[in-house]
Amino acid sequence: MRISQSASGEWSRPQTTVKMPASEAHKVLGLIKRDLLTVEEYANALLSRIESRDGVVKAWEYLEFTVLNPGPDTTNPHDENRSPGGSSAGSAAAVADFQVPLSFGTHTGGSVIRPASYTATYAMKPTFNTLSGEGIKVASLEFDTIGYFAHSIEDLKHITDVLSIIKEEFTDMVLKEAKVGFVESPFWPSAGPGSIASMEKAAETLHNHGVTVEYAEFPDESNGAITLNKMFKVIFVRDGGAAFYRDHLMDTAKTKLDPDVRAFVDDARKLSRDEIQEVSDYFAALLPALDKMAMKCSALITPSATDEAPLRWMIWAVLFSTRCGR
Repeated sequence: MRISQSASGEWSRPQTTVKMPASEAHKVLGLIKRDLLTVEEYANALLSRIESRDGVVKAWEYLEFTVLNPGPDTTNPHDENRSPGGSSAGSAAAVADFQVPLSFGTHTGGSVIRPASYTATYAMKPTFNTLSGEGIKVASLEFDTIGYFAHSIEDLKHITDVLSIIKEEFTDMVLKEAKVGFVESPFWPSAGPGSIASMEKAAETLHNHGVTVEYAEFPDESNGAITLNKMFKVIFVRDGGAAFYRDHLMDTAKTKLDPDVRAFVDDARKLSRDEIQEVSDYFAALLPALDKMAMKCSALITPSATDEAPLRWMIWAVLFSTRCGR
């Protein structure tokens, strides 16, 4: 017996009245536990979806290393002419297109939160080093983080519980006692009307539910967007040079390895000790200041992307000329 997906994104079993949202894994799990659905049926339905849709979406693409170089031809499931985001775009697109209920991605400078924003999925980028990166090609020892995508907060919570990420016991928070910081990062001037409107709507919604929303001033220690971007790039190049050094030495590197990836090693060699020390001092001052800002609030909100998903051929200019948030 097979289940199929309707145009509305629901799955149905022909000989039963059972319908389920393809997107929410925790509901699918409930159906399986109640013997209303088998794992094989669900897997076959997902495979059928992939077969019918991935010719357009191209979420299942083999990548060399997508670092600063353009990735595959993955499209945004909501509009194939628009970008699905950065290097974890395939993971986000597969969830957004109902090809899988959950997926994982790697995040160095925005590659989880930005694709989630562009494809209208939920994502979690946990605290650095919360999840092991064992088995994953590292680009930056200081920034690489494993994150995940889903179609609901409940599913994100389910993954978090399964992975045992949170060890502490938490108590429920009374909304009227909560304080949320509205953060305009150094990249705020690059934010488009969509991001600004979403931030204002979020603040309004929180306020209407009794939450105190206050402007949280980004620390002066950042010294602005240009400096922050420069410091990030130095660490990224330094770590990338080490990460791809062995690949760079391969006999086939000049013909098989992307020139942008090979450039990491060459650029890393050009970094001086003074440049690296400057970056270390910069973040040593900035991170405590960020902690101080965060400690004043129950949570912070800030854009995860500059605006709505751009047209695909504009994506790399957007990713590396304007960053909004981290």
